[in-house]
Amino acid sequence: FKQKTAYEISACLVGSEDPFKVAMIPFAGNVSVSKKLNKVIRNDLSRTGEFSLLDESLLLPLEIENEEINYQDWRLLGMDYLVVGNIVKEKNSIDVSYEIYDIQKRRKIRSSKVFGLPNQLRQLAHYTSDGIYESIAGIKGIASTKLLYVNETKLADIKSRYRLMLADSDGANEQTLLSSSEPIISPSWSPDGKKVAYVSVSYTHLRAH
Repeated sequence: FKQKTAYEISACLVGSEDPFKVAMIPFAGNVSVSKKLNKVIRNDLSRTGEFSLLDESLLLPLEIENEEINYQDWRLLGMDYLVVGNIVKEKNSIDVSYEIYDIQKRRKIRSSKVFGLPNQLRQLAHYTSDGIYESIAGIKGIASTKLLYVNETKLADIKSRYRLMLADSDGANEQTLLSSSEPIISPSWSPDGKKVAYVSVSYTHLRAH
């Protein structure tokens, strides 16, 4: 019998009293890719506590005339911003183009393209989320960053196994970087973000790595 415990990753989000009200139309193009990207992007933005996303069942058809959207319709829905996009899937790449419209000011505020690989859809979605967040909130997003944490597994004989873990900012794509019978504490990134430092604890001394 094995009992598992872990140092849990938790985020205490205090929602904004006046969140940005955003309508995000599922991106055109490859339907399968669009569904996956849409889910991750919506979760990324919602998790910040600063965005209120319009339910997909309430979305209006996108009408563009002379490169302008119908701002009045979206304004009647109480929206501050509208996000639309398009996906181009090739054999070895996926390109995501997206545009953000400021409904109140009646103008386009961003037009961007993000390039990714078919086997890294979540990371592509995170980068897109960060672009949307920065354009609307005015500060850089953290959806594309990584988490470092320690997982402890307690065995039946009271001994523990410690694992240094790496995951996406939303906890997905979990990977084990190191497994040890000695406690692992204080994991941190190097200044360039390419290496990991941590401290291991033995019965006699501490070791920094």
